[in-house]
Amino acid sequence: MEESNFDLGEALLRHREHREKGGIPPKDDPVIEGPAKMKDPIDDGNGKQSTANVTGFELTPEETLEYFMKSRSKDITSDILNLCILSLKEFLKLEIPERFRLLPYLPEGGLMMVYGPRGLGKTYMAIGLTVSLICNSPFLKWQVSGPAGVLYIDGEMSLHDLRERFLSLLREKPQAPVYFLSHEYFYQKIERDLNLANSNIQETVKDYVETHPEIKVIVFDNLSCLLPGVREDKRDDWTLQVLPFLLWLRRRGIAVVLVHHSGKSGEQRGTSSREDTLDTVIRLDRIPNAKNAGAQFIIRFVKSRGAYGDDVNDIECHLNTIDGVPTWSWKPLEESTEDRLMKLVAEGVDSVSDMADELAVSKGLVSRIKKKLQEESRLAPGKDLKIAEAHREKQ
Repeated sequence: MEESNFDLGEALLRHREHREKGGIPPKDDPVIEGPAKMKDPIDDGNGKQSTANVTGFELTPEETLEYFMKSRSKDITSDILNLCILSLKEFLKLEIPERFRLLPYLPEGGLMMVYGPRGLGKTYMAIGLTVSLICNSPFLKWQVSGPAGVLYIDGEMSLHDLRERFLSLLREKPQAPVYFLSHEYFYQKIERDLNLANSNIQETVKDYVETHPEIKVIVFDNLSCLLPGVREDKRDDWTLQVLPFLLWLRRRGIAVVLVHHSGKSGEQRGTSSREDTLDTVIRLDRIPNAKNAGAQFIIRFVKSRGAYGDDVNDIECHLNTIDGVPTWSWKPLEESTEDRLMKLVAEGVDSVSDMADELAVSKGLVSRIKKKLQEESRLAPGKDLKIAEAHREKQ
């Protein structure tokens, strides 16, 4: 056999397969015949350092790893583990590509959850985010870093409502594609439920995104509908049936947005272990004393790995219809709280404690806002909350 045709990994794999079956490798196998019949493929005079010995050959670290990957062995030996551990010097010299951020709080391959009560506007937020990503346009206060293709997987809405909501928020021609996997259309075509805990469906989704590299984000709306067989309060169900699928997407640079419901406590419903591997967790809260008039909520960042400062400050959002067109508006939460506080003071709420109850915020926050408004001469000095005369005259 000529040296140019020798594939060490393939030869070692054949030998391992014969050995595991209890057979004897063929005599013409170059691994068995070894250096006596051919030039040693390992000792090429370059002084390569070996870390393992397989069937008589000493392997370099790279060849050891190649053999492990080709053999698909489930056993991790000390040699393989050694290849996965970095010294400080190696760690500092390691070339690590910069993690591109689609949004300040959504990195490439990032896992994000958005949760909140029913009917608050979670789907509108998810669709609004999708539209911004494919159109390369701002989403609320945040600018996206470039157009990104999206796969929107819906497990709850009718096709009609999904299309109506999407078109109502689409203002310009998309710069990246968007694809829809609807539970309703899925059933219409093949008469099966769209269950993303099913390993077969997970594999087909993997195949689809691998053949569509333009997809950079997948939206799952929502977990309860798309994972009907997964018990929400059982950590093992999530860890064994769902998490491996999400980590597969992460390792291929595909960001995931999980839409979920909150429970009676106000936290995300079910096991809190879901949040362990997430980069970002956003909670949508009701705006105190707000009328039920469509999508309006407070965005609070419960977890934001790698995003800081103003990028993750709480904001109040409204989706209002202006001249028949749904339009997003937002303002910093403290600013909106100031406005509501001034309105309540005018209605007669004059104590910090009562104001905190009305606004559903802490007394400390009310005290800070009170001090700020007194410095701006909008509130009168003193213990009670009273509108300053100078401000009253301006009104």
